[in-house]
Amino acid sequence: MSYKQVWYTYQYPQNAQGFQHMAKKGAGNQDPVKVESHAYNVQWSFQPQAVTVTDPKKLEPGDTPVDKVTSSVGDLISGTGADGTTHNTWNANTEVRAEGYYYTSEDEGILQPVKRNANETVDQYLARVNKLYGNPVATGSTVFTAAGQTNTVRAQANGVDYTVPSDLAGYYGTWVWVIRKNAQAQPDRITGDFVAEAGNKDEASLHHINMQVSSQTANATITDNGELADRITRG
Repeated sequence: MSYKQVWYTYQYPQNAQGFQHMAKKGAGNQDPVKVESHAYNVQWSFQPQAVTVTDPKKLEPGDTPVDKVTSSVGDLISGTGADGTTHNTWNANTEVRAEGYYYTSEDEGILQPVKRNANETVDQYLARVNKLYGNPVATGSTVFTAAGQTNTVRAQANGVDYTVPSDLAGYYGTWVWVIRKNAQAQPDRITGDFVAEAGNKDEASLHHINMQVSSQTANATITDNGELADRITRG
């Protein structure tokens, strides 16, 4: 962005009666005495982020994991923008796409945070999470146009809502959300990648298991001072 700064001199004509002084530019509308040009670099980039909350946290077989994703603006985990700064306001008319990955595991360790390493790319981080918990069972995506927007996202698999299968009852689930700079329509406005890390307690869910317990007396009759046994079956 640039603009010109123009300088003029002004003369006041003498009036013998002293009634009125009219100003005119220069002498005979002369050209300005000095013209200066200034150029400024405009920093367009900002760092979009996402804060997410799983709701509901307890899922029954047949339910679809749902996440509420809220956009925000903040600093990078590491690094800065091209001019050494990151704006803390959302650049108008900029769409940002966030992508979510839903992981499950019967290991309670999936509820522990998996920190992103310094300068680790989105794909490098996801590859590390995949080694821990396997490939995500479902994904999701949403688009933001400003900070402070909250979008509700349903987990998808093969183009339809993902539903918790009965054989995953008792498992734990967690979301990972990412924003890829180079996947945006206007990547020059985005400072860098962002990762909402795995294991965040607000991202955790439990696949509820319904247990049926039945019991049957092992011996129909007992004698005095005899032992009573019961057979318990969990189904």
